[in-house]
Amino acid sequence: MIGAPGRQLVIDRTIALCGAGGEWGVHIAAFAGKAGLDATQVRSLAGGSPADGCWSPADLVAAVGDDGALDLLLACGWCHAISFTVRALRLPLEPGTERPDSP
Repeated sequence: MIGAPGRQLVIDRTIALCGAGGEWGVHIAAFAGKAGLDATQVRSLAGGSPADGCWSPADLVAAVGDDGALDLLLACGWCHAISFTVRALRLPLEPGTERPDSP
């Protein structure tokens, strides 16, 4: 299974790509530090690309195995559902959080 830092990478990137700023802010405020993400990595997750140099394909792809790949797909799908709901309801940002376009 994939570990907490890898799972957080997938969750944060999915939420950013889905445009759920409020959910992004909550995850970054609560989990980025625990997952060991630095400011450059947070910016890359918000809107970067593989060219940012923050990531290695081995971070997720080869490291997770079959069970981890399934875990990532499920986490990504769940984050899509939450993100779309947050956007549809136009929920405001939580206090002390930021949108992915301004991490």
